[in-house]
Amino acid sequence: MLPYVKIDFKNGSLGGVEQMDDGITLAFIAANLQQDIDCRTYEEFVDQFGADNDLIKAFFSEAGKCHLIVTGKTVTGNNAETNIKATLSRMDGVVRNVIVSNCENLNYLKMLQSVGEWAAEELFAPVMFFVSLADTYYKTNPDLKAAGINRVAVVDNVNNAFADTALSGVPLLWYVAGRAASVPVQRSLTRVKDGSLAAAEWYYIEGSGASAKVRLVTNTYAEGKHEKGFITVRTFQGKAGYYISDDLMATAASDDYALVPRRRTIDKAYRVAYKTLVEYIGDEIPATADGTIPTAICKEIENNVERNIYSLMTVEGNLSVDTSNPNDKGVTCYVDPKQNVVATSRIDITLKVKPYGYTKYIEVKLGFDTNA
Repeated sequence: MLPYVKIDFKNGSLGGVEQMDDGITLAFIAANLQQDIDCRTYEEFVDQFGADNDLIKAFFSEAGKCHLIVTGKTVTGNNAETNIKATLSRMDGVVRNVIVSNCENLNYLKMLQSVGEWAAEELFAPVMFFVSLADTYYKTNPDLKAAGINRVAVVDNVNNAFADTALSGVPLLWYVAGRAASVPVQRSLTRVKDGSLAAAEWYYIEGSGASAKVRLVTNTYAEGKHEKGFITVRTFQGKAGYYISDDLMATAASDDYALVPRRRTIDKAYRVAYKTLVEYIGDEIPATADGTIPTAICKEIENNVERNIYSLMTVEGNLSVDTSNPNDKGVTCYVDPKQNVVATSRIDITLKVKPYGYTKYIEVKLGFDTNA
């Protein structure tokens, strides 16, 4: 070989990180699909499915261009949990949101909670569920705030159309899930600036049997469902259209993850932290004389985690920062240098991210002042 000068382009010095698709959604629908449909627009879905589908059309009316995976896997009966887990497993951890309609009862919701926890612990890919209830369970008007289920958001069984005494359009579930897929993880689904829902009117059935009547959703109706922990629709005086009422998960308000954006934000932090820290598995960690971790190594780990979460979340607006503090990154990571890594082969880390507050209630004291 002749003498030569070889220059390699070094990569990785800038600490760049790959962006995440936070809106990717898995939808279970009652259709005879031969294989999963992986699409990013409604037109792509129709091309693969070979026909229109009102549910998917409603989803994309809110989501715009978004990564959606549609499967016809059965999620009812005794095999529901197994089928959902199997589907998530073959998705290789990419799914963030899951749509399941007609959930049978409270035990079914608890099963979904268990699946969400399993996905975090076993797949290292946490998910949350947007669901609706089966009619028989929905009519019992359960108090979802007492359920303690913080990976499941239950959407009201209201509908965007009716015929005589029956609802005949698309359930709200698909619009809510589409809106969630279209906004960043920290964004409240109730944000008025994002506009009203694509459907202009919403209806519910009052009563049952021969006395059943279709009613237009009012704020009085919405208040009742909100108090039970449902996500429903409501209106604002002077603004056209309907808006999503709240971001409620099926748990108490005191739960740290009682809101959809809190659940989605912490799950994203989990994913970023995992992707960063998995690189340290099996690594040689220099030890001090007493087997503990040198401070420099602790700082390296802390800085890598904070940098990646800052780059993928804080810069993207997912985390709150104190604008009066130039050093606030919205994230703090701490590795205690006193840990004996030689004896335990283990490192414990404390990681905290800063959430946003949300203006759910605005109260104004209005009066006269001759000096105003």
